[in-house]
Amino acid sequence: MAVNGAHAAEGQAALHLLSTRNQSFRLIGARSPAWLCPIVMSETFFRLGKPDVSAEDFKTEILAINLKSGCYHSLRASGAQVWRLLMDGHSVEASISWLASFYGIDVAILEPDIRAFVAELEAHHLILADSAPAVISTLPSDVSREPYSKPVMETYADLQDLLLLDPIHEVDATGWPQERPNSPSSRT
Repeated sequence: MAVNGAHAAEGQAALHLLSTRNQSFRLIGARSPAWLCPIVMSETFFRLGKPDVSAEDFKTEILAINLKSGCYHSLRASGAQVWRLLMDGHSVEASISWLASFYGIDVAILEPDIRAFVAELEAHHLILADSAPAVISTLPSDVSREPYSKPVMETYADLQDLLLLDPIHEVDATGWPQERPNSPSSRT
């Protein structure tokens, strides 16, 4: 049975709505959304790799620094949006669903890019696996829409020697660096 354009769009909207409620659903066969059946799927959550990682959001890019490795990272293109979604408490799966809907791209095309990017974030210890957060922020609605491009992460080690010298002196019990209120890294 073929799905016409109206049913496909209706199904995508329903899948997006359901995925934002911290549940995973799949469209079974080529049917209308009335045939949505829940499938038990585990969701993957991450948090900032504190205390070794700090990040700053500059709208078009995220700068994240791992103080333990001495490397800093520039996250751009859809990578900045993936970072924001993960730091706001959304699962990888819900983030993929939202991004596919936002960019109007099939999940099968987008998912490998996002999963590879998340694996790269994890490999650099910028994010750590976490259980489902107690509070998940709402999905963004005021994001400027640009054409989809793969997530970009550039890693720099040019300041590594300086960062690893441990130039921190006279700090109190709260440590260093101090987070600014309402910074992306303070949302975890």
